[in-house]
Amino acid sequence: MAARSYVAELSALFAADPDIDEIGIIYLEDPAEAFVLEDHKLGIALDMLPALHREAKDVFFAARRSNDVDSIREATRCMLLVCADFYTAWNARKQLLVQGLLSLRDEITFMNVVLSHHSKSIDTWAHRRWVLDRLVVTTLTASFLSDELALCLRLTEQYPRNYHAWSYRYRVCCHLSPEALAQELDTNRTWCERHVADHSGWNHRQLLLARLLPSDTLLADEFAFHTPLLRLFPGREALWCHRRAILHAFLTTAPRRCGAALEAWCARATVSTGRVHLSDAPVDDATLEFVARELRLAAQLPDANGLETRYLVYALEAVMMGESMSPHVRQLHAALCQTLVAADPTHSNLWQAKAHLPSLCTKI
Repeated sequence: MAARSYVAELSALFAADPDIDEIGIIYLEDPAEAFVLEDHKLGIALDMLPALHREAKDVFFAARRSNDVDSIREATRCMLLVCADFYTAWNARKQLLVQGLLSLRDEITFMNVVLSHHSKSIDTWAHRRWVLDRLVVTTLTASFLSDELALCLRLTEQYPRNYHAWSYRYRVCCHLSPEALAQELDTNRTWCERHVADHSGWNHRQLLLARLLPSDTLLADEFAFHTPLLRLFPGREALWCHRRAILHAFLTTAPRRCGAALEAWCARATVSTGRVHLSDAPVDDATLEFVARELRLAAQLPDANGLETRYLVYALEAVMMGESMSPHVRQLHAALCQTLVAADPTHSNLWQAKAHLPSLCTKI
């Protein structure tokens, strides 16, 4: 009696239903049952995973020695459904794609199935980028790009903080028209409002802004959108990181000749009991007035884990753009850093060093 072949059984299921679009690992009471297929959803028995993977590896290495294309395709499919981060298997499929023995579109469909269970597989996303780059050269339609964006959105909703999905989404965005890119920014706005703590989503937004800038209104709109969220959730580090990014974008293009004005303004600031008190007096410098509003906003919010104070330190360093700090600017900067020594003990050595370096500024 011939030995049971799980690779053959799984290949037969894909042949019977080419529209399989999702896999899952399930528990089956019958120890002889390995797979369940219903409504294009494929369940693989948990107990069968080791045997399936071992057999698929044996078939794969034997097929590679004999150059059996069909067996390579079937064995790599089995291996990657079980363990998506198997770089050797993906490389074997790359060779088949280069030789024209696999379709690029079919490979996208197969990766959709893999990602339905392995949504954070770094090797799968790397392979998908490789396929995308080759589709760009041949046929890349607006419909395909829309489908790719929809896939990424679905996976980031199902599995939070999915950096690899966001990274691929930006790769897709690099091929969008300016109008579609602006629409993507609007879509991301809604997503960020619902996921204020997800760094990956905010980082994607920063990359989109960088592609759309310079713009007369874009940064102003971004500050207006972001400020209410910051007031509602002052303890979310992702929001403060994004605030730093858009302040950086503003200062990159804004004229800066505000050294004397900044010195005079900082002379009126005080720090007591861990809180900074800033002057409300207007400043005769457009750039500094903007930064002063940012500093006042941060100073008014409850200081959760030192996030607001860290932003104050960053803003002071950023507006100086590598210039030596004048006495009152340096004094305020040092006082804020000393406050952070207690508020952020994990990085106390950093804040101590900053407090004692008289001209430490960030070049942006």
